[in-house]
Amino acid sequence: MSKRYFDLRIVVAILWYFIIIEGCTSLSIEPTKPNEPYSGPYQSGVKSLSDKNSLLAQELAKLPEFQDGISEEEAVALENLVNLYNNNSDLFNIAFDNMYEVGNPEVRKYCTPLQALFWLSYETPIQEIEPIFQDFSLNHLLDTAWRFEKENTLSKSQLLSVIDGTRDVRLKKEYIDYIDKNELVKLQKAIFYDYQRNSKFFNRKAAKIIKSGENKKDSPRWDDFKEVTDRLNSPELVNYYEWKRFSYEYYWNIPGYSDNNPDLHYVFKKNKGDCAYITAFTVYCLKKAGYRAYTKYVSPNDPRFRFHAITVFEQNGKRCIMDNGSVNKKGIRCYSEDNE
Repeated sequence: MSKRYFDLRIVVAILWYFIIIEGCTSLSIEPTKPNEPYSGPYQSGVKSLSDKNSLLAQELAKLPEFQDGISEEEAVALENLVNLYNNNSDLFNIAFDNMYEVGNPEVRKYCTPLQALFWLSYETPIQEIEPIFQDFSLNHLLDTAWRFEKENTLSKSQLLSVIDGTRDVRLKKEYIDYIDKNELVKLQKAIFYDYQRNSKFFNRKAAKIIKSGENKKDSPRWDDFKEVTDRLNSPELVNYYEWKRFSYEYYWNIPGYSDNNPDLHYVFKKNKGDCAYITAFTVYCLKKAGYRAYTKYVSPNDPRFRFHAITVFEQNGKRCIMDNGSVNKKGIRCYSEDNE
């Protein structure tokens, strides 16, 4: 092999590195800043909570629900939360200490697990919440509070009519697959997204059905990209969300695919993507939450070929890997050259 050819290969390798590795993670992402605590007025129960655990009261005041004041329903939920605390303050304090450690308090907008607990106090009888404090775990709390699925606004017969009126062959095949798996919520979300993307994918009858469903849609907690990525402010939270929500999709099925410029909103709206797309979403959330994170391409099988994207990030002074961009998610594990 000539020296000239060898040098050319080095140049190509360097360019390739910057294109697919640096290019995929060079999004300009500004870390968030903590919300300003709501200054009141509060009901007397919250004031007494502040005397008992001032940090808890302060973190409650940062929740996004209170940034525009406290409604009557939120006041009732706060009262329920105070009663939970008073019923067993020792266990509550232990649980809160665990919640507070999730994410970076200097960067995150608010304490996400505490928001999850507030949601429960808003929706669930106290006696059903109290068991969470026995041997507290983050996953148990999220399993109870993070309810992703919502009731369909379109019936199954309407969804079948929309599929029948879908002009795009690839989309129709995708929708039928959702029906076969009885994933009606995901199907409806995909249809709404595709209609917004290009209404010509559907005939007039299908478009009319979609519009009727869109007009009835509410604004659930998981539909806004900014709100959700604010909420996913720690590796544990991102990993949990991706395990519950995301599924693998081969890159050739992604419209306008570009591993050099992944469409994060596609991953978010569709709840699926290939390794490059899902990893880009992971990196975005972690950088926004103040973590050093980047995409790394590794070899899943043959060390001569590095084409599988994973996230490498630092937490508590240690390098870790998050790998949820495959059919079989691997989640978080410690970084080492061996586990590439």
